[in-house]
Amino acid sequence: MNKWIILAACFAAAGCSGKTAAGQADAAQVGGGDPGFASSAGDQVAAAAADSAYGAREPRTDCPSKFAGPPTARQAMNLFICGAEKHVGGYLYLVSDVTVQIGKSRPYSVLSDGGATDIDSSAAVWPIQGRFTSYQCSRRDAMLGADPSRNCLRSDVAQAPGACYLSTFGEWRCALSGVGGVFMAGNQPPPVGG
Repeated sequence: MNKWIILAACFAAAGCSGKTAAGQADAAQVGGGDPGFASSAGDQVAAAAADSAYGAREPRTDCPSKFAGPPTARQAMNLFICGAEKHVGGYLYLVSDVTVQIGKSRPYSVLSDGGATDIDSSAAVWPIQGRFTSYQCSRRDAMLGADPSRNCLRSDVAQAPGACYLSTFGEWRCALSGVGGVFMAGNQPPPVGG
């Protein structure tokens, strides 16, 4: 059980490094048209393949990290999702039910931003906050003596502060971390998409 808690804590602190892609529209704003708020509730994601080792959909990766100007809430949410969803150490990490609210910019602070080694300290930092549900899934064939269709640890993160910043390479990074209101449940089915 301790490995689940440690890995969930590591996942909650995961940063993001969205991949550059061209032509992604920012028109899918949710939240009454408020550009400072976004939700993944209506997003379409590819369904899990029948031969998926995890029984889950694949991580989302189509998130451009290079764009002009500060990020919108939708861009911040997409960059968080693309950075959080990945295959690491034999596990699959996914997120769902993500909401992000973006605040007013502030100057770089060595106290709060010093952990970001690639941050452009001359650029403004954009605080974000939100909530999300994270999944840490084991391979189905590794579930010895357990139901292979319930191969995930689910963490519901109710309060997730974070920030978006510009890297020294001109790419945006956005991360949320769960610091309070985290509920974890084992033996959960994976998110399948669709």
